[in-house]
Amino acid sequence: MQEKHIYHRDELPDAFRWQAVSFMRAAWPSIFTGPLRLLKHTYPSDIGTAHFTISEEER
Repeated sequence: MQEKHIYHRDELPDAFRWQAVSFMRAAWPSIFTGPLRLLKHTYPSDIGTAHFTISEEER
């Protein structure tokens, strides 16, 4: 069954965070250059973000 969740930046489970970053890498590869080559989060830590998910078993 699908579940809806809202996560603050530091609460987003690793499985979802890696899915989001992987999508960013595929859609916008130009972001991942120089010091951002190993980017692990969707936004800088000083920005208060929220993530909305609709998922089933962390997918």
